[in-house]
Amino acid sequence: MEDTACKTVRIFIFVQVTKQYGCFMTFNLKYVFVKKILLLFAFCLVFIAGYGQAGPVMTISLTTHNLGEIKEDGGPVAHNFVFLNSGKGYLKILNVKASCGCTSPEWTTDSIAPGQLGFIKVEFDPNNRPGRFSKTLTVTSNAEPAIQVLTIEGSVQKSTINPKVDYPVVIGKLRVRNRILALGNITTKEPVVSTFQIFNDSNDTIQLKDKSESPSHIRVMINPKTIYPGKAIDLTIVYNPKIKKSFGYVSDQILVSTTDGQDIKFHVNATIEEYFPPMTAEELSKAPVLSFDKVVQDFGPISQGSQARASIIFTNTGKDELNIRAIQPNCSCVKAFIDRENIKPGESGLLNLVFDTSGRVGYEQKAVAIFSNDPGAPTQVITVKGTVRD
Repeated sequence: MEDTACKTVRIFIFVQVTKQYGCFMTFNLKYVFVKKILLLFAFCLVFIAGYGQAGPVMTISLTTHNLGEIKEDGGPVAHNFVFLNSGKGYLKILNVKASCGCTSPEWTTDSIAPGQLGFIKVEFDPNNRPGRFSKTLTVTSNAEPAIQVLTIEGSVQKSTINPKVDYPVVIGKLRVRNRILALGNITTKEPVVSTFQIFNDSNDTIQLKDKSESPSHIRVMINPKTIYPGKAIDLTIVYNPKIKKSFGYVSDQILVSTTDGQDIKFHVNATIEEYFPPMTAEELSKAPVLSFDKVVQDFGPISQGSQARASIIFTNTGKDELNIRAIQPNCSCVKAFIDRENIKPGESGLLNLVFDTSGRVGYEQKAVAIFSNDPGAPTQVITVKGTVRD
């Protein structure tokens, strides 16, 4: 006889809200947890709630997911955020941006019809990231709300220490993973806290000084300050981008010293973007919008030693004043400057580019990042390329 647990359960859910519309669900399932049924029922109710919306509505039942405890050497871990278009119009995801390079997003790229489901997949790489973590995905779409923030969190269980592998950089008696403390992409929303390790590779007990040297926007915390042989301690930095008052790629130096006179210099790198709180479609429609007449400047063949010049028109196609926060080429061979920083709605300006080919040969491709107060695209990139000939 078939076991009771294996029997097919028929669940019939009917929701009648008004005489005009309702939600009807009937399905068979085996080995399905009741919570999954309830989740489907919740989606049904949400669909009804959003049915009256004229446009698309993105409904995500859970915007935070805990990955639990994962192993540092266990490889990437993935999770799918499932959402429902509970409105009437077609839903399109425009962009998904991760807060960290350790987090890779994928998403449904096709337009999603009313009543249909889509997904946003996030993959987290725990390698070299022991301890607690919380990473975000900023989702921009044509739905209501226009911007949603998803969060994954959890804890990475550190793998067994192999000093030469885990801490490859030697600094006297100490070892570190890297002299560069990379914070990745951060925003001006709030201070960023990140922790790194210093490992004692000697047979001596090493004591760190109470004070460290760092710029005003970086606070260094070391606890404990005693590093016993074969042990590691945490160096925690609190980075405040509001005090830094810069946008784009930035690099700073901090100095940690031992009581026996050894100095350890670290470079703290980050890419800073302006933070914009979640906005409705109506709020976004009233915001500034930075548009370019082209995003690729191809100089074609260029003689070595010459300077190629070009101008790209940018326009504020939004409804509020546009402000260019910063312009940052990724190479000293490219100079970029604008003729105006503040642009009223409907007005335009010029982005002037100068590509110096001195000492270069062959195909070259560079990038110029433009940071602005456009909440839909606060960072945009112009590609500069050409072929340098002798």
